[in-house]
Amino acid sequence: MGLEMIRPRRRDLFLLLCLAGVVPALITNTLPTTTWLPGVEGFRWAWVDLAGSRWLFGAALLAAGVVGWRLRPRWLWLATLPLLALVLTPAPRIGAAEGPLHWIEQETPDPTLEAERAASERLLAPDGPDGRIAALLARLPPRLPDAAAAMQPRWQAVEEWARPERRVLMRIRQERQRLEAIAAAAASSASRLSSSSPSASASPSAASSASVHEAMRKELAPQHAQLRADEERYMRIVAALPPPPAAALWELRLGLGLHELWRDDKRARWVEVPYQVASTLLVLAVVAALGVGHRVTLGFLGLALVASLVSAATRLTGGGLALVLAALQPVFVGTLALFVLRVLARGWLDNREIWRSTPKPALRRALAWSLVLWSPFALVLAANFWAGAAVAGRIEARIYCPSLNAESCARPSGSSGRGLVRNSDPERDTLREDLHIALARAFAAFEERALGAARKTSGTVAKMSAELHKGVLGAYDEVFPDSLFKFPGMPERPRCHLFDPLACLASIPFDAAEAAYQRPRKRTRSALAERVRAALGSVNQAATAASGDVQSALRGQAVQASRLAREQADATLVAAAGVAAFGNAALLFVAARAFLLVLARLLFAQNKAAFMTITPREKPLGEQAAPVRLDVPEGDELHMRLHHDRLLMKPAFDVDGAAPNTLWLPPQPWRAALARLRNGCWFLKEIEAGDEALSLTLKSTPGTNFFCWTIPEGAEVAFRWDRFAGMSGSVRVRRIFSLKLGTLVLGRVTVAAARGPGLLVQHAYTRASAQRNSVSQARVVGWVVGTLFRVESGKSRKNVYVDHCHVVCAEPGMAVHEAAREGRGGHGLWRELVGLLRP
Repeated sequence: MGLEMIRPRRRDLFLLLCLAGVVPALITNTLPTTTWLPGVEGFRWAWVDLAGSRWLFGAALLAAGVVGWRLRPRWLWLATLPLLALVLTPAPRIGAAEGPLHWIEQETPDPTLEAERAASERLLAPDGPDGRIAALLARLPPRLPDAAAAMQPRWQAVEEWARPERRVLMRIRQERQRLEAIAAAAASSASRLSSSSPSASASPSAASSASVHEAMRKELAPQHAQLRADEERYMRIVAALPPPPAAALWELRLGLGLHELWRDDKRARWVEVPYQVASTLLVLAVVAALGVGHRVTLGFLGLALVASLVSAATRLTGGGLALVLAALQPVFVGTLALFVLRVLARGWLDNREIWRSTPKPALRRALAWSLVLWSPFALVLAANFWAGAAVAGRIEARIYCPSLNAESCARPSGSSGRGLVRNSDPERDTLREDLHIALARAFAAFEERALGAARKTSGTVAKMSAELHKGVLGAYDEVFPDSLFKFPGMPERPRCHLFDPLACLASIPFDAAEAAYQRPRKRTRSALAERVRAALGSVNQAATAASGDVQSALRGQAVQASRLAREQADATLVAAAGVAAFGNAALLFVAARAFLLVLARLLFAQNKAAFMTITPREKPLGEQAAPVRLDVPEGDELHMRLHHDRLLMKPAFDVDGAAPNTLWLPPQPWRAALARLRNGCWFLKEIEAGDEALSLTLKSTPGTNFFCWTIPEGAEVAFRWDRFAGMSGSVRVRRIFSLKLGTLVLGRVTVAAARGPGLLVQHAYTRASAQRNSVSQARVVGWVVGTLFRVESGKSRKNVYVDHCHVVCAEPGMAVHEAAREGRGGHGLWRELVGLLRP
């Protein structure tokens, strides 16, 4: 009922508008329906700003109400719940909070730390709305570290530098800029009056306005002079203060950003619960009823891809591969998860007639034995997931502690252990945040060393420039060595030589890691050298190499390099998530298909009198307007007559009777494109008949025997692309995805079908036959859609891994099979198991 109910275009548009409300959850990795695949890292890396886009989703909700006003049944209006929840969600954004580096990566950080001080007070305040919400969330999982204990030592490290004099100087500058803006506005008004016509300038109102402006200027002059004097006095005081400690400042801002991230992320997870539940139910319903390939689902995924590209382009600065990976990852992983869910749903829906027709005791017995026989697949799946988790755990342990010394690895995260990355919260998975913080700490160390090198330079401008350039790049090379394996505790790369091939194989991941490290390092070092050179070019003869321009360039480059390194780390994580998602989806698909195949073999072994169609929802042969005609020649020649039509042939085959015309554009290019490319059927050559009929001949050769289907309008013939030879231009091809047990016993999950009217020409590698006898399912190369088959399977349950089954075509259907070739193996279940074991 669901399929017929959602088929009209009006309902499709209504559902697409409703699914637009699910897009934010999909592209932010917060939709449970698309982030459940085992081994997939579902970190919240992106967000959608509701403050600027809530009106857009409100408009989508209104449009869905207008489109769906007359839809029946009324419970379809439940599909608007995600949009409604999104509009009413009391949160400024959907998805991740700002990352732990947002205090560092801002363009103009406040040098007085007033913003950081205010944010810390809000974070630690026991009273007020935030405090009450924090107290409520503290009772809910996950448990967060104590922010007060973590932030206190960071404030103590910068307390001496963040003195009141700096804050007073900042307020004086702001007040002076305000007065200058007022004076400039008054002067601009007086200038406009003086430049107007003489009659307007001589009017009483103009004279009064000019006097007001002059009086304002005279009144502001003493205040401006006093502010100038105060600013100079405080500048002398601030200049005598010690320079800001770069590492301590970065550490303070890192800690503040990290605890804000944990708090806001936890708050968002609980606030978004109604929206996530409504979105999950809607996506599950649409996928179960329509599938992943339906235009509604494809439109939803297309909207998500565009939104993800826009989100990544506005957030990422590096561009290139990092931006593409960040944008594609949520949509790619989400599509794979939806595909696996659709497979599970189709496994049930496609076989409903079998579940109803099989006696319940026999069905339960077959299910129990199927689980027993399928258990090797379960073991392989469990071993695969365990191995993936073990490898990920080893990699994470090595990241947190490169040293193999267990004693040094056991030190607390706050101690000075040898690990390059410190675990900020051992009770939760914080690897991504810890990588970001480790990269930021490294660039903080670089900034401190580079500024120290700048302060030590002296002499002429040329000499200072050379010394500073050398000192800054030396500081960079000291913090980031020219090889990844020069970091303390990193393992040594295996030496590869002719007599130790295993060492050569073991060195491959080491070389890949080294290449991944070298590319961003060289790019960042080149950008640093260019920026320092540009800053030195602005230093005149009276300046020093430690001028504000150089210091600003060094600080800015450290921040920019930290941002680029963070994006590279995220690109690595999202690429790993995509690879893991693809591998796990493939494993789950093969395992589900294998279970259904075991079940089919057992059910068909119990009931040899059952006839069934191969694919679901096939039109019975009795309802077709005219029967399909099959021509299987007895000799070596297939004769055809072409009337007012054209014959599209595979380029590999030659036809006698007319000269061919190779087409530059493939006909029906989007229909089964991958299968046609794989079998050489995408580009075709054309033979066109004019007013007179053409007599065409196809001559069989050893290994190629031709036969032809004449398909009337409304009828369909299923065929294999590896046995395709040609078709009429009026024939339309389509792909049928099926998890019906009858399809699985043929060794496939997709079936190609040709709809008439027209001709379909096929070939067989051996002699083709249409006799209705019991043949191996692997030898069936084509049949009329709607034909009933009986599946014959051996009685021995243990032989399902070795033996293949046979099929028998029932009257009045037609099917063509080829003779068995020498050396052809069976299609037992062991082939599916081998598919699971492939890397």
